[in-house]
Amino acid sequence: MQTKEFPPGWGHLSVPIGSRAETLAGIAMYTPGSWRGIVAQRAAWWGVRLGGPRMLPGPRRAWEPPMDHETWHELRSRLDEQVGPYDSWAAYLRRGGRTGLLLLLLRKGTPVGFVKARAGGSAVIENEFRALTAAHRSRPGSFVVLEPLGKGACGDWSYLISAPLPPRLHHRGDAAGLPRVLADIQEALASHPKHSETPAHWAPAHGDFAPWNLRRIARRGTYLIDWEEAGWAPPGSDMVYYAACASALGRPVRGFTIEPGEAARYCWAKVRSRVDDRLGRGESLAALDRGLLDALAPGAG
Repeated sequence: MQTKEFPPGWGHLSVPIGSRAETLAGIAMYTPGSWRGIVAQRAAWWGVRLGGPRMLPGPRRAWEPPMDHETWHELRSRLDEQVGPYDSWAAYLRRGGRTGLLLLLLRKGTPVGFVKARAGGSAVIENEFRALTAAHRSRPGSFVVLEPLGKGACGDWSYLISAPLPPRLHHRGDAAGLPRVLADIQEALASHPKHSETPAHWAPAHGDFAPWNLRRIARRGTYLIDWEEAGWAPPGSDMVYYAACASALGRPVRGFTIEPGEAARYCWAKVRSRVDDRLGRGESLAALDRGLLDALAPGAG
């Protein structure tokens, strides 16, 4: 399958270029955090919509899976069984502390399934499947949850399949509706498994409640995605993390200040652990992580 990398030189997202529809679906997978990224995505989207896949910049390349071919063919066979036939896919390759593969499965340019696959990540996949199932069944009023379609394992790789997001440009959710969203998250995850050592006062939490995971799609509603870190945390942790992410992106939440306390210390420790892991692998500190630490430092003491 022929693809192009988007944005060029980024090294994560491979977009199929067989048809206008599948290229647009692939571009929609990109979740820009900066205004520069948003402008680049919209320019690419409208260029392809008007002129076809040839308008997407960058060289063509044949896509190769990040696993051995035997495992890849087994995974494809399992996906065929669980979502039906598909003829192309957009692929996002995760690196660093959250390694893995994300696939948007396409049938004649129409999304038919979304896949998360991780090597040695069975516990993470199982946790997300449980959280996604509970959240979908709760039918929250403030956001849409993608329907879980199945899970499984191929060799050392574990995977989860859900319904896909609509193949449209996504916008960040409205911060004004956050109180209701946070209340719905806690209600949805009330029965999520709790470790015996979890403090009694901790509350259910999404765990990665960042602006880029709360996506508004015109006429389709607001979607909350990426439930793999769902669990129990100090009360207010999701809001603190959201505010820190928004601040790191240069768009602080109006009227909310990260106060000193357990929630801020918890979020700071989580980001610090991720940073230490990245530095331990010889990688440079990401601008986003630097911004998160700066935003959380006053509250973490």
